[in-house]
Amino acid sequence: MNRIILLFATIATIFSACSTEFDVTAPYKEIPVIFGILNKDEAVQYIKINKAFLNDEGSAIIAGSVPDSNIYPYPIEVKLYASYTPITDSNIQYISSVELDTVHLNKEAGSFNANNIFYKTPDNFKLRYNSSRPGDTTWANYQIIVRRKSDGKLIAKSRTPIVADFLFSGTQNEVKLYNRFAKPAPTYTNHTFSWGGAINGKMYTAFLRFKFREVDDLVGTSEDKYVDMPLFENIKTSNSNGSSKISYTLSGESFFTYLQAKLDPLTSSSARREYIAPLELYFNVAGGELTKYIEINNGSGGLNDIRPEYSNVEGGLGIFSSRMNKVFNQLNKTNLNQDAIYALKEGDITGRGAGTANDLGFR
Repeated sequence: MNRIILLFATIATIFSACSTEFDVTAPYKEIPVIFGILNKDEAVQYIKINKAFLNDEGSAIIAGSVPDSNIYPYPIEVKLYASYTPITDSNIQYISSVELDTVHLNKEAGSFNANNIFYKTPDNFKLRYNSSRPGDTTWANYQIIVRRKSDGKLIAKSRTPIVADFLFSGTQNEVKLYNRFAKPAPTYTNHTFSWGGAINGKMYTAFLRFKFREVDDLVGTSEDKYVDMPLFENIKTSNSNGSSKISYTLSGESFFTYLQAKLDPLTSSSARREYIAPLELYFNVAGGELTKYIEINNGSGGLNDIRPEYSNVEGGLGIFSSRMNKVFNQLNKTNLNQDAIYALKEGDITGRGAGTANDLGFR
C-alpha cells in the first residue's frame, strides 16, 4: 500500500442539549462509519467500515479494543456499483457491481491490531470509464452500499464521481530559473507551469522533486538521491468540471535557496554532485466531497473554532470520495535549461560563486 492513502480518522462527536436529562449513552444505536477514497490509478481499492460506539464507564481505549465495540458482530455485504450517469436517489442506472472481499491488514502490535479489517476490490478489478479523449478519460460514478448479509437490510450507502487525469498546457519549454546574460548582471528568473483542471478534481497539493547523483571518483562510489520541495498545499479551484485553468510560478531564487538549505557541502575533494534530468512535479488531487471533509476537519483549533461534523455517508458517518495522483516529468517541459544548470554549478547560491563554505559541489 505504498501509494495508497487511506483516510482513517477518529470521529469526535459533540453532544449538547438544553435539558440535563439528555443521556448520550442510552439507548444503544449502531452507527456505521465508512472511510473510502477511490483512486483510478490504484490496482486495489480499500474501504474501511466500522461501527461507532459509546462508552460511559472506564477507558475508551479498553472498550474500543473489544472487537464487538467497533466491528460488526454479523456478516455484512459491501458492494461497489458503477453508473455512467450521476447517481441520485431518483436516477440510478447501474452498469456493473462488484462485491468487496474482507481482508485483515497487518499493523503494529497492540490492542487494536485484531480490528484492522478492510474491504478490498477483487483481483483484476478496475474502475470503469465510459468514453475517452486524447490524454484523458471520463470515468463512471460509483456508489457503495453496505447491507446485512442475513436479510439484506440496508446499513449505509454513499456515492462519488471519480477524479480524472489532467493535461499540462503550453509549448515545449524548458525550466528557466536563471539568466546569466542579463544586463547589467546575471539574475534569477521565474518559471510558470500551467495545466487544465481535472474533471471532478477540486483541491490540489503538489511538490517538486530534484534528483541528483553523488559521485566520489577516488573511492569509486555513486549514489542517486533527491530533494523534495513543497510547492503548494490544498489549493482549491473555482469549479470541478475540468474547465479551470491553473498555474504555479516557481521562483528561481527560492528554488536554489531551498537546495542550499537542504544540502550540505561535500567534505571530500574527490566528490561531486550531478543533476539528474528532468525535474519531477508530483500532484495529489482531491474530489469535491474529500475537499469538504478536509476543510471542515482542519480548523485552526482556537476556542472559537467550533467545527461542524461533516459526512457524506447516508445512514452513518465518514467520507466516501475520490482522489488521483500524477507525476509530470517531461524532458521538454520540466528539464532545467542550460542557464539554470550553470547557476547550479557556478551561481552565487549553490555554485562556486557562493564560496567554499556554500558550494554544493555540482559539476
